[in-house]
Amino acid sequence: MANIYLGSKKKKSKGKLWLLIIILILIAIIGFFGYKYFKMNNSEPLKASKNTYAISYEDDLYFIRVINDNKRIQITKIPNNSTFPDTNKNINNKSLIIATDEFLNQFNLKSDFKYYINLNIDLIKEFTELLNKPSEDIDGFITALKFSNINPIQSLFIGKYRDVIRKYDRETNLTDESVYALISAFNNYSITDYDKLTLKTIFNKPMIVNVGDQTYKRNYIDQKVYDLIKTILE
Repeated sequence: MANIYLGSKKKKSKGKLWLLIIILILIAIIGFFGYKYFKMNNSEPLKASKNTYAISYEDDLYFIRVINDNKRIQITKIPNNSTFPDTNKNINNKSLIIATDEFLNQFNLKSDFKYYINLNIDLIKEFTELLNKPSEDIDGFITALKFSNINPIQSLFIGKYRDVIRKYDRETNLTDESVYALISAFNNYSITDYDKLTLKTIFNKPMIVNVGDQTYKRNYIDQKVYDLIKTILE
């Protein structure tokens, strides 16, 4: 009479079951990250015509214009409490939402999306360390963006970069997609830095203007510089 080995068949069945489970898990993981990568690289900020990232840092405002249409970045620097020469409108860092609208309207610019970041030294330190370009100022922050070289795998974990910004700036409206779009643009686009797009003021110190019981500080922008930059900006 032939011997019957039931135990062997059970082991083989269990082995096949575990193999199937592992395969299904791998398919799920690959599918998840594949979808995330596709979503990240086909997001609205990447496909938009123009995006504006407004940054407040110390006594200045920086407006990073990402122009996807022709793969360019323009960074404009404006001293806080500046007054435009043709409209006498003042721009300040009390509200980045208002400041961004003032900037765009002043230069007749359009933006599909607008994002806001209040930078400080701690935020810059931690963010640039993630990009392997440690720094403590705005110049280092921009340099780190230029040379970040995030690969496709790193792009799947872009949330950690967003989380660092949100850690120090709870008012920011940055999303994973907008952070990735910003870094991706700095990696691939030509950049006109703010050394060429700085709106200089007439005087080194703000003028004090008294209106009734109210006192205001005003930095009047140089007309020639203003006219020149207006012709450069889109």
